[in-house]
Amino acid sequence: MPLILTAGLIVLVFGTLGSPSAAGPLDDPDVASAWRTLRAMDCARCHGASYLGSSGPSIVEYARAQSREAFLRAVLDGEPARGMPGYRGNPLVQPAIDGIYRYFKGRADGVITADDRPDLR
Repeated sequence: MPLILTAGLIVLVFGTLGSPSAAGPLDDPDVASAWRTLRAMDCARCHGASYLGSSGPSIVEYARAQSREAFLRAVLDGEPARGMPGYRGNPLVQPAIDGIYRYFKGRADGVITADDRPDLR
C-alpha cells in the first residue's frame, strides 16, 4: 500500500509542477504564430517591449477592458486619429487575428506572461 501511495504522490507532484513534456501557454500553434506576427510587425515599437504601453497604450489592458469584437476592430480598422494604423488585409495580421486576440487575452488573464516564448524546436 505505501508503494502505491508514494507512486501516486510522485505523479501528483510532477503533474502539478509540470514536466518537460507539459504543454506551455504558447504551445497552441495559433497563439505561437500570433507571437511571431507581433514581433514581425514590431508592435512593441509603439506599445512597449512587453506591450504594456509606451507611446501607444497597453494592448494587454485593452484586451482586458474591451470585448473581443472591439479588440479585433481596433487592430483591423485601427484608430487613425490616435496614430494606430489598421491591419485589415495585411497578409501577416489578418490570418493571425484570432491568435493575436487570444495571446493578449491570455496575457490579460495571467495565463501567458511577458516572458513566455513558443517552442522553437
